[in-house]
Amino acid sequence: DEQRGHNTNIKMEASASGATWWMYTAFFGSHIPITLAIDAQAVLPAFIFPKFLRDLLNWHVEINNDILMGLKPTWFKGIVWA
Repeated sequence: DEQRGHNTNIKMEASASGATWWMYTAFFGSHIPITLAIDAQAVLPAFIFPKFLRDLLNWHVEINNDILMGLKPTWFKGIVWA
């Protein structure tokens, strides 16, 4: 009986590990397009981005009072490049 319970625990741990992997993959994978669409606007020229993305950034800066993306200080640009 103990052996059977042990196998069940291993299966549950493997299942949880798989679920955790998918959650991390989804979370960080979703940030790739966000980084390219929004964060990159801090360091690349505005003409590269379509108007709707520039408008989205302006909306974000206004609604969230994001002074870093609004002012884009030099030190912040260095961090974005990193």
